[in-house]
Amino acid sequence: MLGERTRKLAAALPRLAGREGRTFARFCVVGGTGFLTDAGLLALLVHGLGLGPFMARAISFAVAVTATWLLNRHWAFAACATSFWRGFLTYLGVQGLGLGCNMLVYVLWILLLPPPFDEPLAALFTASSAALLVNYTGMRMLVFTTSGHKEDRPPRQESCEKIAGR
Repeated sequence: MLGERTRKLAAALPRLAGREGRTFARFCVVGGTGFLTDAGLLALLVHGLGLGPFMARAISFAVAVTATWLLNRHWAFAACATSFWRGFLTYLGVQGLGLGCNMLVYVLWILLLPPPFDEPLAALFTASSAALLVNYTGMRMLVFTTSGHKEDRPPRQESCEKIAGR
């Protein structure tokens, strides 16, 4: 019995790695979009409007996390299995963990590094990079789960296709 399960798992690994690789690549594109949203708004708020780097980051993060929720839900993970609001609340919880990691690195970078290395955008890049794996793992395990998938299709893909008119 164990030998048969192992054989099935070994046969499925290339297909799973391909699907997971595509999902991770899309997640990274969405994350890049979120980073550009976060960075652009942060730069505008700090350098254009004169807000402090911490208040500006709170605002830019809120905007970026909303944008990435929508992009991840409809493109990167193409998930229709959970209700919008339950999924969004779980997403916010995972993003909260990612934010904790992200902000810890951001604050330490700014407070511990001397000028000119304490620039908020450099801190943002480093902090966002550190939080990438925390966020992806949380998305995969808690928000956009893969249990019950058939082949390469995300949950309830048929419903997604009907909604999209495909």
